[in-house]
Amino acid sequence: VLPLYHSGDGKMKVNVFTCPWVKKYVGAASQVGVAIEAEGSKIELVGTKMTVDGEIVSSSKELSAGGTAMLIQEGKWSGFMIISEGSTFKAMVADQYHASDIPPGYIYNTMVHAPKGTASSSTGLCKGKTGVGKLSGVAALFSEKALNDLDEMCFQKTGVPESDFEAIDSAEEACTRNKHDIKQVREACASVS
Repeated sequence: VLPLYHSGDGKMKVNVFTCPWVKKYVGAASQVGVAIEAEGSKIELVGTKMTVDGEIVSSSKELSAGGTAMLIQEGKWSGFMIISEGSTFKAMVADQYHASDIPPGYIYNTMVHAPKGTASSSTGLCKGKTGVGKLSGVAALFSEKALNDLDEMCFQKTGVPESDFEAIDSAEEACTRNKHDIKQVREACASVS
């Protein structure tokens, strides 16, 4: 479990659970679960299911201290949106593509929109180009049931033991282990920024 976005004022925390790719791109992982704490509520997104404070939500639910958690549809894609006092979290789910590389599917287009001026005091993956420490226990925000479901989806069903997965900590390491030239990758990225 990794912190994606933690607002400086503590009003929204977004953590993600990542699952290793089975065959392609050594060390790569995709987001398959999200745990959010916002407006006094705990929201979990696992696969295509959303719970708010432990209750399964089939369309939308008001959060205890204001804001809304809702399932959304954009064309053929399903997803989730959490709106909370000036901040918005949105994630779409590619559950239709259970390819051999990523059997559990993945969450893509994960976005956090924060009020102007608050991003500078936030922490998490959204802040920079370096890695962040893993979270566990209460800090992970996921319920025990969600963590068990994610463990089964990512490690038991794929046959890839968690202990065998070696995450990659830098772009340089990713390129080296996957036989790509980091200089060419940086030039390609620079050409689109």
